[in-house]
Amino acid sequence: MNRELAEEFLAENKLTGNTFPLTNGKLFAYGEMIGKSLREFSEEDFICFFFDYVKINNISTLNAYRTRLRQFWDWLEKKGLAGENPFRNRVRLDADTLAAYMARRVELCYYDDSLVERVMENLREDEKYTELVIRAFYEGIGGVRELAYLRRDQLDFGRGEIRLGNRRMLMSPRLSRLLQWICAPEAAQELSRAGGRGLTYQRLCQEDALVFPCSRDSERNRKQYLQRKLERVQRELKLPGFTARRLYLSGLLQYLYKACGQDQERFVNLLSGHKGKHENRELQEIVAGSWYPVDPIRLRHMFRPYLLQVGENQQ
Repeated sequence: MNRELAEEFLAENKLTGNTFPLTNGKLFAYGEMIGKSLREFSEEDFICFFFDYVKINNISTLNAYRTRLRQFWDWLEKKGLAGENPFRNRVRLDADTLAAYMARRVELCYYDDSLVERVMENLREDEKYTELVIRAFYEGIGGVRELAYLRRDQLDFGRGEIRLGNRRMLMSPRLSRLLQWICAPEAAQELSRAGGRGLTYQRLCQEDALVFPCSRDSERNRKQYLQRKLERVQRELKLPGFTARRLYLSGLLQYLYKACGQDQERFVNLLSGHKGKHENRELQEIVAGSWYPVDPIRLRHMFRPYLLQVGENQQ
């Protein structure tokens, strides 16, 4: 089993999507590193490959790898080039395997309201702007691009809402005040004076809500500026993993906790669900009443490692 066979398999089956499990060469490089051919891989070898070598941390990527490798092995088996397909019976790599692995080996830290408030109290530079960025992600902005291209006509201060595509996100009074401040014409001048490094803040487009210290408008410039604010907080306050994604997930987690009345047992039961059952009416109602566009089934996958850690801590 080698790279040439992988290329032959892809060409013969006319596969063009999700080919990276076979075309990026990592599987073969890992085999060379541990001194084994693919047919000699044990289940533990595959788990170490997926989680230590490739460092997979989400179920969709895991599914892509597993599906392609299972198809490749079926093809090899039919041609008499390999024995029984390990992905058929022996290697169990699903959402629960991923969650259990992450719960054991990955630091899963989510922020609550009190920690976010303490972060705000210790901000050292561009305090209002940095607080705006943090609160926006924590309260439900789904990604850096969504915030970087936020327009003023998406903000409804009367209703306390932000219109995002086909959903409306509620904003706290504090976030509302910060957005009103950044939308005012004086905000760019205030930030330019406070910068002290010859930076001139401006709206890159007339309809922008945010201002940026750059003259050339590009997605990279916009996103980098917002990401660097979070990176500075991460360094100064020693908060590893303080990212837009982690803030968003923390806000979602806190929303669910509050919907459960801050009852941890109810929260765990709500997200754990029942084995083999794909619907949970209470969870569906909570999600439907929120501004988070997340499927209830996906919620269980997202927070499964966290639930496992909570369970271990309770024992």
